Amino acid sequence: MRNAAVLALVGVALVATGCSLGSLAYFLSPEQKLPPEMCALTSPDGKKTVNVVILPALVGAPGPEMIGLERDLAQVVARRLHELLSASSDNVRIIGPAKVEGYKSTHSDWKENPREVGKYFQADYVVYLEVFGLSLFESGSQGELHRGRMEMGINLIALAHPDYPPEKKTMSFVFPDQPRAAELGTSLTEFRTAFLDHVARRVSYCFAEHPRMESYQRTRQPFGLN
Repeated sequence: MRNAAVLALVGVALVATGCSLGSLAYFLSPEQKLPPEMCALTSPDGKKTVNVVILPALVGAPGPEMIGLERDLAQVVARRLHELLSASSDNVRIIGPAKVEGYKSTHSDWKENPREVGKYFQADYVVYLEVFGLSLFESGSQGELHRGRMEMGINLIALAHPDYPPEKKTMSFVFPDQPRAAELGTSLTEFRTAFLDHVARRVSYCFAEHPRMESYQRTRQPFGLN
């Protein structure tokens, strides 16, 4: 009786706002997910633990806004990818970004050999992210409007499957949809963190199932990096 009453109230509310019974079925149905946009990071039998290295790399001369970008982007992509994968039965282990940073500090040629980085950590996959540029201000705003832009090449190197051809996808990121006044209570550091979160979410969608509605959500509140 109680469930029937709740359904009736929801139906009345949707009809009052112009929604159809089809909309009612959508809102009451379990959340559907979209498949990975590139490749799922899983083993063929679904039993073996899959090791993954997240490896961002800056291409070209870095500007001041890109200081620490490789480290920060690796952390937040690892976090967002872990959140999506942990919601499924996939047995995936993401190598700690701090360990990867330690390797990079002793191997100056790591950018030319992303496959060797994966081999060192006995990884099945390397997610190699080539960052071609980053800006945090709207062009021509003299630093008064925040708006992040980034160009990235997303490369998947499947070490566990030598016969697989490398997969690559180029993406452009713009956040938010409209420029945000820099003085409205958000520091440049907070905005940079929010922008990297936006980028990381989109990157994680390339390799894991993800909520259908979340794919279209653009604006996120800033949060701290662990």
